[in-house]
Amino acid sequence: MIQGIHHPGIGVRDMETSLRFYRDLLGLTVTADMELEGPVLDDIVGLKEAKVRIVHLKCLDNQEVELFEYSKPASSAFPKDYRQCDGGIIHVAFRVDNLMELYQKLKENGVKFNSTPYDLGGTLCVYLRDPDGIMLELLQPGV
Repeated sequence: MIQGIHHPGIGVRDMETSLRFYRDLLGLTVTADMELEGPVLDDIVGLKEAKVRIVHLKCLDNQEVELFEYSKPASSAFPKDYRQCDGGIIHVAFRVDNLMELYQKLKENGVKFNSTPYDLGGTLCVYLRDPDGIMLELLQPGV
């Protein structure tokens, strides 16, 4: 029986760029930074001769996010034209304590948003893309 979601794993093309976004702009805390390779990893992920750097990031509520940067095999870019209506996982949502403050900080740092934040019946929300084009949602419930 499933008890809950443990963590999302996000594939990135450049770990340092992604850390500047997730750690420095969004405020997540690095809890682990490791490189893995070998036959056990190959078996688990279904790739041959895989080599990956994995960084664990913690939110204020202790929920974790994992960033994966594969150096082997070479990865392809996430399609920039990926839309909310396309199949697959369409976004990762982060609960925030002050959406408008974070929105301004991200805008000042060149982050592009789909729109300005909207109040959807007491919850502020806005969509944006991370440096690799992954769609993210920021939401602030109870406003």
